Amino acid sequence: MTEEKGKVLDFGRVGQGGAPAPAEEKVPEAECSPVDLAVAQIARYEAEVKAVVEKFDSMVVTDEDTAKDMTELIARAKKFKKAIEELRVEAVKPLNEEVKRVNTRAKLFTDPLEKAWKRGEGKLGQFYHNLELERRKAEKKAQEERDRLQKQLDKDAKKAKVEPVVLDDPVVPEKKTTTRTTEGTGYLKMDWEFEIVDEAQVPREYLMVDEKKIRAAVKAGTREISGVRIFEKPSAVVRT
Repeated sequence: MTEEKGKVLDFGRVGQGGAPAPAEEKVPEAECSPVDLAVAQIARYEAEVKAVVEKFDSMVVTDEDTAKDMTELIARAKKFKKAIEELRVEAVKPLNEEVKRVNTRAKLFTDPLEKAWKRGEGKLGQFYHNLELERRKAEKKAQEERDRLQKQLDKDAKKAKVEPVVLDDPVVPEKKTTTRTTEGTGYLKMDWEFEIVDEAQVPREYLMVDEKKIRAAVKAGTREISGVRIFEKPSAVVRT
C-alpha cells in the first residue's frame, strides 16, 4: 500500500491466483447465459480499471519511491488485464468451438463450390480472351490494309498533283466479352500482372528493406550496417 499526497493507493488487494479482485457487486446468475454472466463479471472491474488508467496520467517518476509506485501500478494493471482476459476466454471458448464446427461443416460445401466456379471462370476467361485476340488481329489487319491503301492514294495524288483522299478509320469487329443471363453476367477483365525475371536488374526504388533480417542481425550483435542507425532504446519491463 502506497500513500501519495494524502491519498492511499491500495495495490495489494488481489483475488485468487494473484488476479485483482473486482469491486463487490451482485452478479445475477439465475436464468443467466454464460456470456451474460461473463459480461456482468467483467463489468465489475469498470471503476477500478478506470482509476488505475487515470493514475498513469497523473503519476510522475522522479525518485526511487515513485519508481516503486509506478512499478506496482503497472503490475496491477497487468493483473487486471489477465483477470479480465481469463473471464473473456472462458466465456467465448465454447462459442468459438461452436462457430468452428459450423464453419468446418459449411466449408465442406463452399470450398468445392468456389474451386469449381474458379475453374469455370478460367474457362470463360479463356474463351473471352480468344475472342479478344481474334478481334485485335482483325483490327490490326484492317488498319494495315487501310494504311496500305492510304499510302497508295497519297502516292497517286502526289503524282497527279492533287489533294489526296483521306480514308476513314477501318471498321473493326465489336468487342464481345460479356454474357448476360437471368442468373448473372460474365465478362472479361484484363489486369496487368508481373513476375521477377532478374532481381539484380530491378531498380532500387522498387526494392524493400528486410527489417526482420536487420533486427535479427542487431540482436545477434551487429552494430554497423550501411544506411542503418543502430542505437539503444531504453524501456522498462514489469513482471507479475
